[in-house]
Order: sequence, then C-alpha cells, then structure tokens
Amino acid sequence: MAARSKYLNFPIEAADHRKLKLLCLHRDCTLKSILQEIVHSYVENAPEFKKEES
Repeated sequence: MAARSKYLNFPIEAADHRKLKLLCLHRDCTLKSILQEIVHSYVENAPEFKKEES
C-alpha cells in the first residue's frame, strides 16, 4: 500500500519565515525540503520514541 502524504498548514512569524528562506538560499534547497528535514529530525530525536526502542 502506498504511503499517503499529509499536509501541515500553520502560521509562522514573518521574521522566522525570512530566516528560513535565507537558510534555504545558503543551503541551496527549497523551503519544503528544509521543513521536511526539520520535522524528520524532531521526530527522530523525540525522547518519547527513544523509550520505545529500548
């Protein structure tokens, strides 16, 4: 069965948005890819999931 994508839609402060866009320019990536990386990293490092692995 193919994985289904879910979409996140939330407000963000203008200053934070500018910083993310600038970071994307420095890393030569898209806003979508950097946000996916942030979410993935956050979930991978969540202590709630670390307990399950033990």
